[in-house]
Amino acid sequence: MESSEVNFITKLEDPYFLLKGCKIYWTKYFSNVELIPYRIWSGFLKGEDRRPDKHLLLGLVKVMLLEWNWPYFKTRTNLVNELPQQLEKAYNESVKYLHVLEGIYLGSKYLFKYLDIIGEVYEIWREKPAIRDVGASKALHFIHPELFVPWDNRIAEYYHKETKHGKHDLKSKECYMIFMEKCNEIAQRLLENASRLCIDILRMHPIYIARRELPTIPKMIDECNFCWISKEERW
Repeated sequence: MESSEVNFITKLEDPYFLLKGCKIYWTKYFSNVELIPYRIWSGFLKGEDRRPDKHLLLGLVKVMLLEWNWPYFKTRTNLVNELPQQLEKAYNESVKYLHVLEGIYLGSKYLFKYLDIIGEVYEIWREKPAIRDVGASKALHFIHPELFVPWDNRIAEYYHKETKHGKHDLKSKECYMIFMEKCNEIAQRLLENASRLCIDILRMHPIYIARRELPTIPKMIDECNFCWISKEERW
């Protein structure tokens, strides 16, 4: 395995490395449908509006899951029909936990205290047949974009192997908890390094430069994960 491959997770702590990956994502893989969550969360992330309400968030999740998981849904029309009800059910079952997590963000030194709750929320969403494990991580990211980091199959497998996950099942509740713990460590060091370098990485992201929309740290890490792991880009 190449040294660059071994060091990828550590490299994410470098603000300039992260921003290079985000630029590749923006240039080659960003799709217009991704503007929907940016617009829905824009006011809140800028401190101008309240958090979007339940119905707006569930509508967002439905649109995004159908867009990104269409190869899975197109042969399972029954699940397309069931998706709205399953999203509603997952939200209602997890809302008490989501309220607890509202003030927690990726990079928080207190996140370790909430890993069990994060795992419970993920488990509630992943057990729904129309959502499943990858869908759960994406849905939760759209519901709480400052905390939850989405993954796909290749990203989950990579972190499962590279971060010494142990004997639990791939993409299980325990797997996602350890993934989130590792992403939080990355975010903490990333923010420390950005502060030391006196740079505002959110406002150096291409989406802010182009459209004045603020990204989130989970989204930036996901963009780099997607480029490096899922698309095998190197920079």
